[in-house]
Amino acid sequence: MDAKFYEKETYVNEKVGYTLRMNYSTTENFELHYHDYYEIFIAVSGKTVQVVNGKKQILPEGSMVFIRPGDVHTYRKEGEFSFANLTFTADTVEKLSAYFGPPLHRLLAQKMPPTVMLALGDFAKTMKKLNTLNTVGLGDKEMMTLRMKLVLSQLLAIFLEFDKAANRETLPVWLAALADRIKNPDYMSMTLSDMAAFSGKTKEHISRSFGKHFGMTVSAFVNEQRLNYSANLLLNTNLPVLDICYTAGFQSVSWFYRTFQRKYGQSPAAFRKTADPAVPL
Repeated sequence: MDAKFYEKETYVNEKVGYTLRMNYSTTENFELHYHDYYEIFIAVSGKTVQVVNGKKQILPEGSMVFIRPGDVHTYRKEGEFSFANLTFTADTVEKLSAYFGPPLHRLLAQKMPPTVMLALGDFAKTMKKLNTLNTVGLGDKEMMTLRMKLVLSQLLAIFLEFDKAANRETLPVWLAALADRIKNPDYMSMTLSDMAAFSGKTKEHISRSFGKHFGMTVSAFVNEQRLNYSANLLLNTNLPVLDICYTAGFQSVSWFYRTFQRKYGQSPAAFRKTADPAVPL
């Protein structure tokens, strides 16, 4: 099947630089296509089945995908689904590229469209950000463009943060989402049971996957994030060491001191006095 070419003049409101719309499988006719603009779509309900660059992808609710010019894709109706779709011009991305620099360049150069699995809370926040585009008066073109740039910058930042993990292009979406969850200070106290509930995978599968993709145990990965966060809090806040211990998810003060000493070669208090903030942790 030949892919059709979609032009930005038809699918992007060039007066403000973007178009945001909801798409429903029950009312849309999908065809294989590519285009000269960018788009970010978020699976809102059901399982969105996408075929992109010759590969089939099943995207659960909360999946966010960055489609670049030249990506050939379509959607298959294997059940009812809906997704929010933000289209924007290549000129907009070029301007943002000057701000984000090499990380965005690498993201755009990936073989497959970058994909993020948003956690439930993050999904709700992201949809709320998108919906702010619908609150600007239609006659205020300048504010519409400004709001779009702000929202788009936030969405791209999510992709860039998500892309920093090792082997990101080969990392399973669920594992990348779990790793990012663990790095969030609000979830650094996650247990293996919590991880299984979040990812929908068994504890054994999670443990094997961390060893395969990160080269370490789950506990080692978790401790690495907690220690990094602790070190930053020691450098950048005046919180007492004991508070930092618990804030970073450690349940045992003695274990916190031992692991911190092992990683940084000194106690937390000594580290706070002597560490150079300019030296990478």
